[in-house]
Amino acid sequence: MGKVSEFEDFNSAKDAFFKKLDLTVKYNSLRVENNELPEYQSPIWNEKI
Repeated sequence: MGKVSEFEDFNSAKDAFFKKLDLTVKYNSLRVENNELPEYQSPIWNEKI
């Protein structure tokens, strides 16, 4: 599994979560642009980011 992270406060955890989410979306969008399969299916891959 993935690495476990600990945070001092809620905002730090929230920021880390949204950063990881943003990177995941960008990574999968790039895969779709390169005619590769994304990690999971989503209607968002049909949109320009």
